[in-house]
Amino acid sequence: MATQGYIKLHRQFMEWQHYSDGTTMRVFLHLLLKASTKDAVRWGHQTKRGQVYTSRERLAEELNISVSTIRRSLIKLKESGEIAAEGNAKGTLITIVNYNKYQDSEAPPKPQISHFEQ
Repeated sequence: MATQGYIKLHRQFMEWQHYSDGTTMRVFLHLLLKASTKDAVRWGHQTKRGQVYTSRERLAEELNISVSTIRRSLIKLKESGEIAAEGNAKGTLITIVNYNKYQDSEAPPKPQISHFEQ
């Protein structure tokens, strides 16, 4: 899991449909924090920008939440179109659907210095 850097979080997040559901909001924020910031191989699995390879059990352990609660939150996030998930016996590849929208890597433009200010 990446432990350096930051994520962007717009204040409109407070208007998000799952904001008042503390558990689902926490699961989604955790996924944002864990998501790959660029295409990479993690734990032997190819992940693209905005993806996390994990399992319900691993998320439950990391967040100290029951597996059944994690499952319900992931279902809510899938049904609302926030994430997509592909699972197998070893884990689940979760894609944050609008990751690039949430975490656009463009830096704000640098201010231009006019010739009068030099």
